[in-house]
Amino acid sequence: MAARSFWKGFITIASTFNVPVKMITMREDKNFKAHMYRASDMSRIKMPKVAEKDGATVSDADIVYGYDVNDGKEVVILSKEEKKAARPESDRKIKITGFVSLPEVDQMYLDTPYILVPDGMPEAYSLLLEAFKVRGEAGIGRITIREKEYTALIHAYRGGLVLSTLKYLDEVRVPSEMDDLKKLPAVDGNNLNVAISILDALRAPFDLSAPDTARVNLMAIIEAKRRGEAIAAVKPEAVKPAMDLMAALKATLASVEGQKDTPAPQRESEMPAR
Repeated sequence: MAARSFWKGFITIASTFNVPVKMITMREDKNFKAHMYRASDMSRIKMPKVAEKDGATVSDADIVYGYDVNDGKEVVILSKEEKKAARPESDRKIKITGFVSLPEVDQMYLDTPYILVPDGMPEAYSLLLEAFKVRGEAGIGRITIREKEYTALIHAYRGGLVLSTLKYLDEVRVPSEMDDLKKLPAVDGNNLNVAISILDALRAPFDLSAPDTARVNLMAIIEAKRRGEAIAAVKPEAVKPAMDLMAALKATLASVEGQKDTPAPQRESEMPAR
């Protein structure tokens, strides 16, 4: 699968072992986005860049980039050259400083994954990939992407090296620090037992093969609209909170156990030959 890289540099270990790599975005946004049009002639609407003070349109040549300081009372303008001075040493390098066990990494800090592919010296990349596979550990280091430095995690995954940027400690909220979560009531033991039974009844292998229903439905509606068919809006079913917790739990348990006992419909490929 060919894909365009947006970053080139080196995986660097101990400042002497440098493996040239290119970085490719791993995730792909499949969302079908709507745009704004003028109703009279379907002319696409473009967002102008306007000044806040007078609403006047501003050309790209007249735009500078600044940072709000002093609680927004002051703006400091930096040129491109001045911004480059802030770039950390890890620019153009993925500098590995140590190795960690993957289970040690709190998943909440994982940000964005990227695929690393060789950019020359494939034998060095292959050697590094095999070493990662044998050890089963992840390299921890730093990388600069678009002028921001990230902590990075590199590990072997499905035949290649994958880099995931990590959020910093102060960028992730801890649930237990939320005021609403500090006041939770004690749990009734009987309710807990039924709730656990529901979880057990719903246990299934991890599977992400299910389609994006909203996207599939949207595409079907768009095609129906193109054919001139009338589109009827579906009214969502009203949701009411459970007033009797035990009764709701028992009803839910009966429902999921009933679904489990009902045989799933056969796929076409599983149908017996005629």
